[in-house]
Amino acid sequence: MKRFLAFLLVSLAVIVGAAFALYAFGNNEFRIAALQAQLKLDLTKPGVTEIQVPPLGKIKAYTHKSPVGIVITLESIDLNQLKKMVEDTPKTTELLNEVRRNVEKNFQALIYKSLLLGGCGGLLGVLLLQRKKWYEYLYGALLGLVIVTLALSFTYKSYNFQAFENPEYEGMLKTAPWMIGLVQNGITKFDLWSKQLQTVADNLYDMFRRVDTLEAMGPAANGDLRVLHVSDLHNNPAAFDFIEQVATTFKVDLVIDTGDISDFGTPVETVLLDRLKRMGIPYVFVPGNHETREVINELRGLPNVTVLEGQPVNVKGLKIIGFPDPSAYEQSITAPDDKTAGFLAQKFTKSLTKMPEKPDILAVHNNRIALRMAGKVPVILHGHDHAYKISIRNKSVIIDAGTTGAAGIGGFESKNDIPYSLVVLQLKKELSDYHLIAADTIKVSNLQSGYSLERRIFPEIYQQVKKE
Repeated sequence: MKRFLAFLLVSLAVIVGAAFALYAFGNNEFRIAALQAQLKLDLTKPGVTEIQVPPLGKIKAYTHKSPVGIVITLESIDLNQLKKMVEDTPKTTELLNEVRRNVEKNFQALIYKSLLLGGCGGLLGVLLLQRKKWYEYLYGALLGLVIVTLALSFTYKSYNFQAFENPEYEGMLKTAPWMIGLVQNGITKFDLWSKQLQTVADNLYDMFRRVDTLEAMGPAANGDLRVLHVSDLHNNPAAFDFIEQVATTFKVDLVIDTGDISDFGTPVETVLLDRLKRMGIPYVFVPGNHETREVINELRGLPNVTVLEGQPVNVKGLKIIGFPDPSAYEQSITAPDDKTAGFLAQKFTKSLTKMPEKPDILAVHNNRIALRMAGKVPVILHGHDHAYKISIRNKSVIIDAGTTGAAGIGGFESKNDIPYSLVVLQLKKELSDYHLIAADTIKVSNLQSGYSLERRIFPEIYQQVKKE
């Protein structure tokens, strides 16, 4: 009986020792391109695979039936290398192959390390009991090795990758269930779009040239100043190519962006902003509800970018004022409700009355605010609702550019077609003011191989201005 109890005590000590060694040291640091991450075996999360993305939150799925949990934590991002990757635009297949090789290599390294830890942990358990017989130490090491081997084998045999089709989200990632969908099919759709964009770029110039020759357009469609209105890029790299191509083709003088250039406003999202410098023309930006102070500060540091935060600016003679979305300075990305939008519209209207001269263009992000300010400024630009439209209210032309980034990754996951859209404003100068005479809208389908150009002229607005 004593021998059995001693055997039981040693076995229990081995299990505790192996578990402690695995919990304390069962991790492996690894790097994939610009990402530094940690892979860890966690006994406190049995059957779970968890991906931690501080400070955004966690994604987890119940993937297996063993007592061992798998935790992958994103620890840091090399922004300089990430910027280089974005500029080099490697092929998706090459990038995925590199990721797969790195993950497999580090999993293998962690398995070997865990087996060693199991043996050492079992040995430690026997050592703590201060046993004197050598074969008990051998038994402890072998038992620890066997326990870890069985746990890892059971994890491998029972692992179900399909569990990530229905993951659980914690933190800010609750608002981004598309992250797993991106891995599944978003990248493929992005590749298809990139090829389509190249075709569009090759044909846009000829299309615009033909449109300009139409007699119905008349000479009134040729403005003295061309402004490109974009909105809601949502981290879509293709949107930057789209903007550059249209800006070059139309020979625009400046760009006005009505917000949501990012999704969560994290530092890693700022790597795409460097591309704004390439345009070589003024870029006027109004923060949306998806921006943060980090993104805004990064934009302020770009030489050709002006961030509108309630102050009037004069760019190439065009008087512009813009008001940021209040969520851009808060932790939440929730857009203002109707009541708050009404309050903000009143507040912004009071600011307009204090200006020494009336602006030519008002830029805001939220459509609810824009509609409430109709009649205050001749031209009002906004975005937010991802639905292109142009309307005239109280003698104000209200232009919604839709989403120049096709709603970003969210657009890839949508069953409905969310087109890439932007608007070129043709403005004519009368004395010291600029007046809108035409708007050219370009929309490129996200799901079909097609694009359209629509020109709308405003003779009633222009004639009214001349009479006044």
